[in-house]
Amino acid sequence: MLTAVEQYPTGVGTRILLVEDHPEVAAAQSLLLRALGYQVQTAGDGLTAVEMAKSNLPDVAVVDIGLPGFDGYQVAESLRADPATSSIRLIALTAYGSAEDRLRSQRSGFEAHLVKPASIDQLRRALAGAKS
Repeated sequence: MLTAVEQYPTGVGTRILLVEDHPEVAAAQSLLLRALGYQVQTAGDGLTAVEMAKSNLPDVAVVDIGLPGFDGYQVAESLRADPATSSIRLIALTAYGSAEDRLRSQRSGFEAHLVKPASIDQLRRALAGAKS
């Protein structure tokens, strides 16, 4: 029987925009995603993330909710409102894990909601399109 890690393909060819305001966390997450074969760009705040998404059109955006100023919910709403970015797969990767947080992320346009620290298996499942 295959493990969850073996069941989901590596990210070869998949472009990810990682949105995380803590540089150390962003560096570690980026390193992990690159090791799994994903092409990763990072943004440290919500407004920069929206600008980068519009200019680079990633396949997936992995977004922290608790960003200063323009938070992750606003990032998702902005990307969903723009026809050019509305099809980007949105994954929340956040410390916010209550039922209300999950509902709000879903309403904002996220397709998956992972609570930090998410396992590699959880992340790979979400990136592969499995619901979380």
